[in-house]
Order: sequence, then C-alpha cells, then structure tokens
Amino acid sequence: MLLLLAATLSSQAQSPRYGKVTGKLLDADTHEPIPNAHIVLLRASDKALISSTTTRSDGTFVVSKVPFGQYSFRTTILGYRSHYPRIDVQAKQPSVALGTVALQPLNTQLATAPTVGSQSLLAAAR
Repeated sequence: MLLLLAATLSSQAQSPRYGKVTGKLLDADTHEPIPNAHIVLLRASDKALISSTTTRSDGTFVVSKVPFGQYSFRTTILGYRSHYPRIDVQAKQPSVALGTVALQPLNTQLATAPTVGSQSLLAAAR
C-alpha cells in the first residue's frame, strides 16, 4: 500500500505543469516570413508578462515553459498591425500550435510635403 502511494505521488510530481506555444508569422500581403518580431504572452486575468521570444529568420517561434493558464498572445513589429488572440495552455493540450499567423502591414505611404519657395533647404541655410 505504501509503495502504491509513493508511486502515485511520484507520478504527480513528475507530470508537466508547463506547455509551449508555436507558430509562424507571415506578411499577409506578400506571404513572406517576418523575422525578428517580438512575441509576448500576457496572463489574461491581469496582463502580467509571462514570457516572450523573437521570431527566427523563417518567421517561426517557440515559447517554451509556459505555465498552464489563459493568455493574451501579442505580436509587435514596426510596420504591422498587432495581433491579440487569446490562447489556453492546459494539461490536456500542453502544446498549442497557432500555425501561420498572417500580420497585416500598415499603410506606409508617406504624404508629400508642400514646397514653399524655390530654394532648397541647404541653400537657404547658407
């Protein structure tokens, strides 16, 4: 009986309490990978930072050792709209594969400034 209790306690102590989140970031327009984007997991209840990583050159990412719970998944990279899906990392599904996450580029057209006068700024500064 004591041996059975010890085996049960040992298996409970060794059961994983962590999971991982994987995926790949792509540009929604060009379908090219997005390297060096920041991936952040925030606890859903209070937005506390739990873990972060950066995408590889091929756009893939792995966030390891994520405690079981609910999270807000955030992506941040200049020139793209952020992405905020909610994810659950649980004992029954410790590995969450987000697959391909397509980020929408921001409209980056620069407005033209009106020209005042006919002299360049460098010539005017002399």
